[in-house]
Amino acid sequence: MNNPLPKITLIIVKKRHNTRFFLQDPHTGSMNNVQPGTVVDMDIVHPEGFDFYLNSHAAIQGTSRPILYHVLYDEIGFSSDEIQSLTYYLCHSDVRCTKAVSVPAPVHYAHLAAYQSRDTAGDESDRRSTSGGYFLYIVHYKSTR
Repeated sequence: MNNPLPKITLIIVKKRHNTRFFLQDPHTGSMNNVQPGTVVDMDIVHPEGFDFYLNSHAAIQGTSRPILYHVLYDEIGFSSDEIQSLTYYLCHSDVRCTKAVSVPAPVHYAHLAAYQSRDTAGDESDRRSTSGGYFLYIVHYKSTR
């Protein structure tokens, strides 16, 4: 068989950072969280990289925390709007929650699997995440032609 190799896109998802976004009400001066679906991809991200912040969920209490995405490699050829929309839609496909979650479902499932495998291996030393909040998110596309 002469099947072409599937195309992939590699994205690093960073949960742990100190960046927060707020909207200031011009009349009262109060600060509010940004709306779910807010994307910031200019001014505060690397000027030469394909990076963006996405606030995909509404904060239940306190300050919402956007997630930083670094697109490392893109064979598929996504536009920035396409990859940001796909990422946002994947935040709504988690079967454990009826609302949007902060990270895409595949990233959340990988995180849960990593914790489960670490617990199964019997590592009792440190239960906190040792990855520093970084996760790899891979989009896989196989042409039907």
